[in-house]
Amino acid sequence: MTLPAAGLRIVEHVAESSIETAIELYGGLTSKVWRCELADRTAVVVKQVAPLTDADELVSGEVAALRALEGAATSTGVVPSLLGFDATERVIVMSAMEGDQVVAAEELRPRIGAMAQWLVELHDTEPVPSLRPWRRWGPDAARYPENGSRPELWADYAEVWDAIEQAPWMDSPHRRLLHRDVHPLNVLWAGSSISAVVDWANACIGHPHADVAHLRWNLAVLVDINAADELVELYREAGGIDEGYDPMWDLQEVNSGGNAGPYLEIDNQAWLDAGRSDLDPRTVVDATERFVESALRRLR
Repeated sequence: MTLPAAGLRIVEHVAESSIETAIELYGGLTSKVWRCELADRTAVVVKQVAPLTDADELVSGEVAALRALEGAATSTGVVPSLLGFDATERVIVMSAMEGDQVVAAEELRPRIGAMAQWLVELHDTEPVPSLRPWRRWGPDAARYPENGSRPELWADYAEVWDAIEQAPWMDSPHRRLLHRDVHPLNVLWAGSSISAVVDWANACIGHPHADVAHLRWNLAVLVDINAADELVELYREAGGIDEGYDPMWDLQEVNSGGNAGPYLEIDNQAWLDAGRSDLDPRTVVDATERFVESALRRLR
């Protein structure tokens, strides 16, 4: 797929420089993304959201979040600057962020503290009224994964989920700015420090533990369940919302991902291309089952 014409127009208008090279980046499920090197030696990112039913919200959400965080820098990272957008063509142009992706288990573990600190600083940011409220991504009912090996575990999960689905466990006076999709492919590093967090299409307003849960599941799969638990403790120590972490957030994440979670991205080579050749549907579901088992144990 070639660079969209709207992206070319925005870059030429805003950057006042021509594009010399455009390289498509891997990893996106809902959009195509290009890094463009300009004649003046600067770089921008052009993103085109797929024509999905919620494409307008994905575009407006990312635009609102980038505007709200424009120029914001924390001790652990920065976000891209919005350069322009075309809502009709679903195109967003932003500054290119520098840094390395870190996905190896042995390299992620010592960086959990930095990710926890970044989440706390994000959740301390003033909420953006124009952003949509948090909502589920997935189905209302728990589902048994195709590659699951423990039907009794998923039966327990479905029973718990059905019993308290309508309970007010998600209700809270805490309403904060959420990234909503914090995982290692969206976090860039300069050594042991976060240099940027990208992909703000799912930014919303909601309970901060929704962000914690999403990253927890990723850590449970990419590292282990102990890494996921360490995130909660480090988040609390860094000053995050401390009202007790409800394990229902973990079950919500698994349900929201249709029990395959962010690792549906394996289908489009995102994690494999990033260097995690050990991931396959079997290992992902095994790790997810351990994650679900841990949540159910804490609920009892």
